[in-house]
Amino acid sequence: MGIEVIQLLAGTAATITFTPTATSTCILQVNAMILFPSAATDSTYGYTFTLKVNNTAQGTSVGFGQGDGNDVKSLTMSSGFTASAGTSYTMKLDYTGSSGRRRPLTCNQGALTAIFTQT
Repeated sequence: MGIEVIQLLAGTAATITFTPTATSTCILQVNAMILFPSAATDSTYGYTFTLKVNNTAQGTSVGFGQGDGNDVKSLTMSSGFTASAGTSYTMKLDYTGSSGRRRPLTCNQGALTAIFTQT
């Protein structure tokens, strides 16, 4: 699933929903290059990204801050879990903006992937 342009204070950048037919091991990954444009005059801003499965955070959130000048940040996150047969799993990449005058972020290269392997 591709990652959307981020323009709001908080939201979801990408979502995948899947229901395995057998107990499975899932590897969940995010890989993205995100353009942080310059902050507004005399300002800084930041975004925090959290990988979630059924609205429960997985691992550690990743945060980036931005001040003067455009900057490209590499976002890499991963998690694994055991998925029960017949249970629906919604996997998503959430974000929250903070501080200053936030600017829309651009992600031309990025994906949220989930690989389920039957056990």
